[in-house]
Amino acid sequence: MLSPTIQAQSDNFNDGNDTTPAWTHYAAGGLGQTFTFPANPADATSAYRITSAAGTSINPGRVGSYMLGGPEIPDFTITTDLIDWNNASSQNMGVMARVQAPPGGVFGASFPLGYALVYANRFSATGGGTDQLRLYKVVAGTVGFMNNGLGGQGQFGVVAGGSAPPNPTNDYQLVFTGYGNVFTGQIIDKSTGLAMTFNNGLGGLTDRIVASDPGVPSGFGPLYTTGTYGYFGFVGAGAIDPTFDNFSVVPEPSSLTIAGLGLAGFFAWNTRRLKRSL
Repeated sequence: MLSPTIQAQSDNFNDGNDTTPAWTHYAAGGLGQTFTFPANPADATSAYRITSAAGTSINPGRVGSYMLGGPEIPDFTITTDLIDWNNASSQNMGVMARVQAPPGGVFGASFPLGYALVYANRFSATGGGTDQLRLYKVVAGTVGFMNNGLGGQGQFGVVAGGSAPPNPTNDYQLVFTGYGNVFTGQIIDKSTGLAMTFNNGLGGLTDRIVASDPGVPSGFGPLYTTGTYGYFGFVGAGAIDPTFDNFSVVPEPSSLTIAGLGLAGFFAWNTRRLKRSL
């Protein structure tokens, strides 16, 4: 059973602030990062916009907002609406899980550490590369691509019959899950309620990306087993300005808990069968 101290966390920003619950701003490099609450056109309530200037190659644009100091949740499902962004600016925008403070325990030049699900609009913004749903791991300020070695996984516009890439005239929902060292990501078109489809990395179609983290020594840095949650954005080749809404993180039973429940059911079934046979 889940610990009663581990509760779902959510914020719809309808109160026009990010202080209840308390969000910690990540605004490194002096790039004029902002955290504002524009109206969501879908329902006229407040949304959450995070922005950063583009910066330079040695001080790239980056911005985030996290529930640091909140409950730490090992296995999770995060959902949030992605409702607007500047499609002429190449950016990575999404959510982070199992967030750790940057090295040294304070916000500095490094990213907060953890796992991220992002949408990257490279092709729409610059005509280069592809628009892509991605899973990242952030270690000691370095962002590492984590789609189980399949770099084409999550690419829009590559496989015939797949979804057109997201665009800011529509609203989307990001869905990020983590169980142990396995992570999945989806993006749902809210106009249809359906998960979007894209390259599975092998030239076929799928509606989710998958990654696993083996951890040290074979992985890229340590396996983060728990942490807090929030929003994440960093520059591709321009400024960052995504607008989100309706953030939620739900704790999920761990793989060990699921295994325990399975064993409990097995023993209960055997006990009932034994009683029937007596």
